[in-house]
Amino acid sequence: QSVERITLALQTLGDFDFSGFQLLDLAATNVVTFLDHPSPAIRQEAVVTCAKLMVPPVQANAPDTALPINSSFKIELKPADASEPDSKEWKHDVTEDTAFAIDVLDYGISSPLLQTDSTANALPITGHAGATIAVVVEQLLNTGISDPNPAIRQAVFESMDERFVPHLAQAKHIQRLFIALNDEVFQIRELAIQLIAKLTNRNPAYVLPSLRKKLIEFLFDLEYTSDGYSKEESAKLLAHVIAASGRLIYPYVEFILKQILLNMRDSSPRVCTCVLSALGELTRVAGRMLSGYLPRLVPILVETVKDQSP
Repeated sequence: QSVERITLALQTLGDFDFSGFQLLDLAATNVVTFLDHPSPAIRQEAVVTCAKLMVPPVQANAPDTALPINSSFKIELKPADASEPDSKEWKHDVTEDTAFAIDVLDYGISSPLLQTDSTANALPITGHAGATIAVVVEQLLNTGISDPNPAIRQAVFESMDERFVPHLAQAKHIQRLFIALNDEVFQIRELAIQLIAKLTNRNPAYVLPSLRKKLIEFLFDLEYTSDGYSKEESAKLLAHVIAASGRLIYPYVEFILKQILLNMRDSSPRVCTCVLSALGELTRVAGRMLSGYLPRLVPILVETVKDQSP
């Protein structure tokens, strides 16, 4: 068949409204095979179609089943044997500190009562559907890190949103995402770090150690790289890492500020803009830890605001 006909078929399959129909098996057995097609156009369309067939459409008016902070929930434990004591209720308050623990429960329990984030429309992670989706996600990530065409690699990471998070939080997929951080195309590296940022609360044991290494790597790039374009990229990625790391960056606040102060007067306005963005994320995460640095920060910020350069 011609490339045009296959591309059109894949595009039609992805765009057509199949509400009420389950097409996961079709994606896993038929569409995935086109990820290895010699034609880049077909491979790229196969990536987009696979993502569309797996992800259910977001319901704009769907009720929010997430448990808000400062609320509470109850779990009733009923005995399997009638001779056992009466059922018991366990009540727990939802706070900022316990929300993560509840989220861990949500990763293994499909009940909407325990959903604590925006992944109410997430893909299933158990049963036949979960296993099928896991296979397709693995194939997509393999394409995202190995396809020779950068447009196709970028399409893979652009097609993955919050609904893929439960699957991406698996250790083998996290490893692939960190491999993507070494891609030659900056846009792909930025998309990968944004996906990783969404996984910090899902699987911190695998995400945070590697994220800490990347944080240090970006800081050294800012310090020792003389190329303005590379500095700009490092500053952008640093801002994403700071936003995703939370308390992880506390021991590195002084080192981060040192690099920010050194680069806020960079000759390149684009570098200065990216560094200021990183400073904004650091201020949001570190908060009062920066109060001691205000005498050094404020004059530079005022000078930057007065700068009329484009």
